[in-house]
Amino acid sequence: MILARKVNEMTDEFELRNQEELEKFEVHISEFYSMIGLCITRFQTVNDYIADIFHAALGGSNEKADGIFQVARGLESQLALVTACMADRSSPLRELWSDLRPRIKFAADNRNQIAHAKSHHNGPTVVLKRDDESDRFVLVDVQYEKQRMELRKKHKVGESVWSLLELREEKSRLDEIFAHQIIIKGFLAGEPPRPSLAKRWDHPAVDKCMNQ
Repeated sequence: MILARKVNEMTDEFELRNQEELEKFEVHISEFYSMIGLCITRFQTVNDYIADIFHAALGGSNEKADGIFQVARGLESQLALVTACMADRSSPLRELWSDLRPRIKFAADNRNQIAHAKSHHNGPTVVLKRDDESDRFVLVDVQYEKQRMELRKKHKVGESVWSLLELREEKSRLDEIFAHQIIIKGFLAGEPPRPSLAKRWDHPAVDKCMNQ
């Protein structure tokens, strides 16, 4: 009778803890898929803003800039157009673009990984212990708190794995890139950004541009 009561108490404890962990996991799943969407849409904002940077770098009418930019096919061509327009700009501006351009390209590669990866559920950790009397493994614990969602994308040389933490970090990087795009576009257009925004780009060339 005492043994039966003990078993029931353990069962109730498992169910209560599991229910709490499952509720946490539902929040985890929701944020996981939300972060995927945020990374993809945030990169699209970054990608679209390249045209604004090109317009500011080229100068002249918007119609002229639009006509030239539409000829560019693909990200590499668009970035190359901006680079060409930077040829006669000041050294600090060229430094800023040289810093920003590879980060945009890297973000594009990450975006493609995220958009084309498959979601994967790493299930809870099951703890087993060998029972000496029966010589069998018996269930000791199920650690639901260790389950998580991941994105996985296979490559020729391996596999990319994106956890929720890594997706959060990517979203932060994209936010930073977009802030830096706004800063450099302002300098190119002769409209320096407000100091609070300029401080978001920790690069010595920013101070040079602000003081020009």
